[in-house]
Amino acid sequence: MELTLKERNNRGESGNATFALPRRFKRQLEDVLVRSARISQGHRPWSNYWLEELSIDESIKDLVSPIEFDLEDFLFSVMDLRLKDRHWRQIKRALVYSAFMHKDQIRSREKLPYLVHILRVSRRVADFLMRLHEEGIKMNSAKKRDLIISALLHDSVEDHALSIVRYGFDMSVHVSNSCARGLALDVVERHFGSAVRLWVSTLSKPLWEKDNDKEKQESYQEWIRHIWQDGDFENTIIKLADIFDNLDSTLKDLKDIAERKMRYGRLSKEDIAAKRKNNELVIKYLSILLALKENYSRWISNEVLKNEAIMNMVLEAIDKRKRAADNYFSVHGLKDRDLLEHLRKFQEACK
Repeated sequence: MELTLKERNNRGESGNATFALPRRFKRQLEDVLVRSARISQGHRPWSNYWLEELSIDESIKDLVSPIEFDLEDFLFSVMDLRLKDRHWRQIKRALVYSAFMHKDQIRSREKLPYLVHILRVSRRVADFLMRLHEEGIKMNSAKKRDLIISALLHDSVEDHALSIVRYGFDMSVHVSNSCARGLALDVVERHFGSAVRLWVSTLSKPLWEKDNDKEKQESYQEWIRHIWQDGDFENTIIKLADIFDNLDSTLKDLKDIAERKMRYGRLSKEDIAAKRKNNELVIKYLSILLALKENYSRWISNEVLKNEAIMNMVLEAIDKRKRAADNYFSVHGLKDRDLLEHLRKFQEACK
């Protein structure tokens, strides 16, 4: 059953986009965040067994245990921003929602809960906001809140639109993926405002209906270029943090595979397939970053990102990852011409 916007309005659904999480999950995860925040602020002593001290279900412990250090790092970075209390509460609520959406999702390259990626991207965004403060670039607490919330939710609509619709509208009817995204964004806007809706919408990979991988890749490149050139530094910074984390974790996985080969003298079929895929991903992410570096002054129009100190920070982060990739491939083999060829194709698509 397809629902048009007019039909949703007639049913009153667009006005009832409330995201009702299961109470037990919400309460217990909030308990975890409260305890984590107290540890990060130094109000409670650190303990490797702090999760065991909380009266929470095993499912919550299984979710939080592998990510506890990333959770601490994220909370510490956000607290450094000294946001208003009400803004901090909204960030915690967004984190709970994001954790619920991604709770059954595993990041295949690292065999860790997907929430690890969400936390690392959000921490990078918080660290960037702190750098802006250090450079004397002012931003109010509400905008900082919205940026961090958008980072926490940047994959939620793309990956879990149907679940958001289910919990947001209490709907059991069938909707298409495209319709579900619109409804899911209604829920996001209801809870976190129009700015968050706009940024999450822009950061959600479009639903492409292409016939082959080449056309999909060209569409992806066009989408990335649009993010670089749209003038909003918010989208650019979140997407950069996303690509940085994807590239870092891919290189780490490749190094782990190389270590297993040295240890056992051979690779499993799974590792051989993973190595091939990860090599392609490194080239893909690096070509995107190097294209941005080469065209920075032409593509980037936002004054914040054109600030000399901020620009140097971004370009140095790109160079750092290029060096890391060069170090890996110089040992384990991938000809530089493969990267240059991919970069050339990306730049042609961006003209």
